Amino acid sequence: MDTTSEHDRHRPALVVVSYGSSALLAQNLPRSAAGLGLVVVVDSWSGDAERRAVRALAAEHGWLVEEPDHNTGFGGGCNLGVERALREGATSLVLLNPDAWIDPAGLASLVEQVEGERSLLLAPRIVDGRGRPWMSGLMDLRLADGTVRSSRHRPPGAEVVEWVSGAAMALSVDLWTASGGFDEDYFLYWEDIDLCRRVHAAGGTVRVDTSVTAVHDEGGTHSTAGSRAKSPLFYRYNIRNRALYAAKWLPAADRLRWARQTPRTALDTLLTGGRRQFLQSTAPWSAYLRGVLSACRVVLAGASGDRAATTVLESFTEPSPATNPYISQLRDSLAATPGLVVRCWSWRTALVGHFDVLHTHWTEALIERRGPASTIVRRVLFALVVLRLRLTRRPVVRTVHNLHLPEGLSWTERFLLRRVDALTAARVVLNDTTPVEGQLSVLVPHGHYRTWFARYPAPEVVPGRLVFVGKVRRYKNVEGLLRAFSDLPSDAGHTLHVAGKPSSPQLTERLQALAAGDGRVVLRLGFVEDADFAREVGEAELVVLPYHEMHNSGSVLAALSLDRPVLVPDNEFNRALAAEVGEGWVLRFTGELDAADIQDALDRSRTVPRPPRPDLTARDWSTAGEAHRAAFTAAVAARSGGRR
Repeated sequence: MDTTSEHDRHRPALVVVSYGSSALLAQNLPRSAAGLGLVVVVDSWSGDAERRAVRALAAEHGWLVEEPDHNTGFGGGCNLGVERALREGATSLVLLNPDAWIDPAGLASLVEQVEGERSLLLAPRIVDGRGRPWMSGLMDLRLADGTVRSSRHRPPGAEVVEWVSGAAMALSVDLWTASGGFDEDYFLYWEDIDLCRRVHAAGGTVRVDTSVTAVHDEGGTHSTAGSRAKSPLFYRYNIRNRALYAAKWLPAADRLRWARQTPRTALDTLLTGGRRQFLQSTAPWSAYLRGVLSACRVVLAGASGDRAATTVLESFTEPSPATNPYISQLRDSLAATPGLVVRCWSWRTALVGHFDVLHTHWTEALIERRGPASTIVRRVLFALVVLRLRLTRRPVVRTVHNLHLPEGLSWTERFLLRRVDALTAARVVLNDTTPVEGQLSVLVPHGHYRTWFARYPAPEVVPGRLVFVGKVRRYKNVEGLLRAFSDLPSDAGHTLHVAGKPSSPQLTERLQALAAGDGRVVLRLGFVEDADFAREVGEAELVVLPYHEMHNSGSVLAALSLDRPVLVPDNEFNRALAAEVGEGWVLRFTGELDAADIQDALDRSRTVPRPPRPDLTARDWSTAGEAHRAAFTAAVAARSGGRR
């Protein structure tokens, strides 16, 4: 017989999201969490120092910590913290801002009520640091015009949504699951109103217990020190998210009615920070304009909300048949992602067009040297683009294809590229071995090419055929490959094909000199069409890519996508790739490539068992767009200094 009491089965969890708020956590959270066994702190990434501080607090007090590598926003952080709490067996949840606290008896009262009434979303009475009412009862969202007022002043017959602040609320895990948690599209503000609407839709009740008090020092996270003025982020997201709520919940006619009133309601939002702020700074007006414009884009975008208004300028031009297939597939994936508008590079767009994020790949290609006049013009235009990015605080997201700038750049080129690096708010890394040194990063594994090359027939493998294919750069060590191949026995049936465009005439001449007189070597030193690429790789018994430095390689993945084994340098990246796709597909050598390495790899490719095909399931393009959208969103928030 089970003698455990119902009370003993309750396991409440306190979830707090911190963004640069370790000092507030130290001040407030111990007062609320005293005697509570399950506390989850989500350290939404704001820097190394904050992470260390939060870890130290958690170790001191026995809290659990979730450590996302980017700024999750408020709703995203709460969702992450609740996921951890659920894994720890939580039965009820208390969500609390880092600048708020509830005495343990009051918190226990909230928990007891939501454990007993599992369809209840309950909030305490909230006062500010001086004891003045901040939110003492239910609030109304008036659907007629999208304004927010206390329910005590509700006009007769008004259609409203009742809501409570996410600064302090409690609910059962059953209600959390039924309502779906916070909608992360909002990022900051209005996500609590949205949640309350979904609680109502799920048959739940929203209520305030005025006998329990939470103290909320609002200035801790979104006010300006010593002033009533709020942060520009507070203004911008409150203005924008009013429109986002309408886009998600209201019919078209109501959305347009709300939109027409946006300038007035946006001004009301600014006035919550007092009138004196307008004499002290232009920041409120800038936030007003950005918020109103963002709200207009949301309304025009419809239910997809601000996601559809996130315009990304890519550093590549519109793809053509000569474009790297990685770029073409990425362009298609981003264009198919709800919430993203993709613009390919043009100087006009970069200088005067609309975009929210610049996404760079091989940035040096934008200023590579051509004719003397063209080179000067391109550098001047690029410098103007960098200036625009800096003045408008538009973030840069960089995909880290290479760890270092290419050799041979001029002082001017290096200066301009370093300025872009200084404006980079987030990095997309293609594998988890990329060093990011505490910088904001999102992992998006380099996608495969199986679908891309599926249109071409698979040729018969030519025994003994070795192939290098791809752009020929000095760091790829094709010269070393030719020297090593020349030492293989001439009567062993080996052949070598090198297909790709060299980076300079000097490199072309060097390769031709090394291959001269060896009839086993075929050089095709020019652009390789996709059909020729698929044929060259398909005929290879072994694809050899002896790079001096291999951090990411599209050629490796292209070969694996065409089901051909590769020989590559032994490093952390390639060892991880071998484990991922299955041993026998990624063969490795150490030191400088020589003939023995090539012969040994050929022997292993013929004798070592391997799976029928490389396992590339983790590199499907279907998730790439969503992952990039997360990077773009995080970058915009980082440049805005995003916090609740």
